[in-house]
Amino acid sequence: MFKILFLAFFGYLAFNVISFIMKIKSFTKQSKVKEEKQNFRQKVSKMDIQDAEYKESEE
Repeated sequence: MFKILFLAFFGYLAFNVISFIMKIKSFTKQSKVKEEKQNFRQKVSKMDIQDAEYKESEE
């Protein structure tokens, strides 16, 4: 009986620890993606983007 309670308690603690670690990993992944998007937006805004207008050449 004691072994069953001990294993159940150990399983409960292991589940909580693993779920906590997964939440931290997902949060860091989301923040990393947001940071990459922000860096990309900054690079695009710094670029000198011109309208793509081409003159037709007469042959």
